[in-house]
Amino acid sequence: MMEIELRNFNHSELANEETYCFQAHIYVNGKKRGTAKNDGHGGQTYIKPNKLRQEIEKYGESNPLADTSDRGYFAEMLIDDLVIDSIISQELERR
Repeated sequence: MMEIELRNFNHSELANEETYCFQAHIYVNGKKRGTAKNDGHGGQTYIKPNKLRQEIEKYGESNPLADTSDRGYFAEMLIDDLVIDSIISQELERR
């Protein structure tokens, strides 16, 4: 099982246009494995290194709860869900 989390999460609300503008480190099972970012202009979320993105995709394929229509986009969707969780957490902390 992969425990995937974002750390060093930086979000720029002012730069959000069609997607969230952010950058973060990706940790898998407690170890830093890569980075994720989106420039906020409606494009995809980038996960580097590509090998990590492929590992997350493979994990999604083996996950019986994953939607089969998400094949090829599981990694980006998972990271985007974690981004939303991080933004909500930050907002709750501010309040």
